[in-house]
Amino acid sequence: MRIRSFRTRITLLSVCVSGLVLVVFGLSAWALVYRVSLGRIDDELRSRIRPHLRGGRGLFAPPGPASPPEGEGPADRTKAPTYILLAKGPDGNVVHRSREWPQGIAPERFPSPPGGPPSRVSRPSAVPPVPSRDPRRQRAARNPERQPRAGGIIRPPVFSTARAEGQRWRLCVSGDLDVTLVLGVSLDEFGTEMGQVANSFLLALPAALLLIAAGSWLLSQRALRPLDRLAQVAEQVTASRLDQRIPSGNAETEFLRLITVFNEMLDRLERSFKQAVRFSADAAHELRTPLTILQGEIEQALQHAPDGSEQQQVCSNLLEEVQRLKAIVQKLLLLSRADSGRLQPALARVDLSSAVEDALEDTRALAPHLTVEGHVTPGLQMMADRALLQQVLQNLVSNAIKYNREGGAIEIRLRRTGAVAELTVANTGAGIPLEDRDKVFERFYRADRARSRGVDGVGLGLSLAQEIVRAHQGTLVLAGSQEGWTRFRVTLPLVGGGAAQTPDA
Repeated sequence: MRIRSFRTRITLLSVCVSGLVLVVFGLSAWALVYRVSLGRIDDELRSRIRPHLRGGRGLFAPPGPASPPEGEGPADRTKAPTYILLAKGPDGNVVHRSREWPQGIAPERFPSPPGGPPSRVSRPSAVPPVPSRDPRRQRAARNPERQPRAGGIIRPPVFSTARAEGQRWRLCVSGDLDVTLVLGVSLDEFGTEMGQVANSFLLALPAALLLIAAGSWLLSQRALRPLDRLAQVAEQVTASRLDQRIPSGNAETEFLRLITVFNEMLDRLERSFKQAVRFSADAAHELRTPLTILQGEIEQALQHAPDGSEQQQVCSNLLEEVQRLKAIVQKLLLLSRADSGRLQPALARVDLSSAVEDALEDTRALAPHLTVEGHVTPGLQMMADRALLQQVLQNLVSNAIKYNREGGAIEIRLRRTGAVAELTVANTGAGIPLEDRDKVFERFYRADRARSRGVDGVGLGLSLAQEIVRAHQGTLVLAGSQEGWTRFRVTLPLVGGGAAQTPDA
């Protein structure tokens, strides 16, 4: 499953990489602490075993009954770690073994001392030694008791770890030519301490990962802030607000090129849109005069044509087409003004309830074959351009009549909802297909079933009505369309003077 959020992917990647680094660091640190702590135990064993090796003769002096070779008291035995001691004589026999010595550690695994006769100890010579200039040899000559004898050569200690009877022991093996000593210490306390270190790291790891995740999320959010600004500006770009730009003064270097390209794209789009709007406005304006002249000439020819003649029928058809073209040109001119932001309604106080009542009467007159129902809340007033508002009502009612079924019904409701008026125009019929519902407000768009000339219209009525409603700070939406009913809802702001009415059910 691919995660689509870039912030989430950055956060998860940071957590994974940081978690891997922390685990490697923790294992390395734990291994270092383990080696250092084990080295301290080895140093302790070395320092405790050396006094039991008599450097002069290599003889072993058995310790007392206490396990620790230094002879800790019984009161300290519970606090101090458990020590075990094993001594093997020159013949390889065990001469001393601690009571705590585990049975799982066999004495045979430790080497026996090679042994040797006492005659190997050097005898004094009758010839006095020659004085030496070496300070160390001079100090050795002055202290003959400190000189190591031949039988007292001490083997370097060897350390190992053994497990017996459910315990781990650290063993130090050392000795001379006469004795082999094995000194061990229990690693239970050492294992407990290392376990505590590991548990502390495992407990701190989730908290560290949470902090890393939070920091990564904040850093990614801060890093993507220019993209958020880009999205905000893109959301504000409309046909009337193509002058929006992203400031690039404090932009990061990585996003500067993106911001520059986006601003340049908006520049090109604004120029192209202005050219298209200007062309539509100029074309509509230039077509009004010829169409008006053409309409006058056809009306004059229609007056002079004999009644019932073919010439009269032709002129009548031409006049209908010219009037249709004039309506299209008028709508295009209004839309071009709306696109350029020059559609400024001449606002005045208008009785919206009265205007809707008039639309109801016109609907009953235009569609006597349909059932027309109206529910109008009286006294609702608003600031509007009366002519533009009537055009919105006319377009909605006209669509309700044209796209209705035979013997169908039309329902017009007007009610107050808070500070706005809600107008609903519904009609029976087959409904708008699902794939066409998002396109009903597009210009010149008509569903396939309405493209025949049998249904009058060019696909500009709803688009123009929506622009006029927007100019009055309102909304026009498709409230619903299913088999049987299609509803359009208009919301318009009200002004004081309209009595607060209870909304209709």
